Amino acid sequence: MILTRHRRQGIAKLLLNQCSDATVALRVQDDNAPALALYRSAGFRSVAGSN
Repeated sequence: MILTRHRRQGIAKLLLNQCSDATVALRVQDDNAPALALYRSAGFRSVAGSN
């Protein structure tokens, strides 16, 4: 979990850019719309049955 005061600063995007050539698996709660939007914008996709 990221503290509210550290959110929306572009830090996650920078980290995602650093691992663009790596295989990465993320677990995100279905109701975390900001995180889901971030990961989708970075090219991640949902995998069925991966909850």
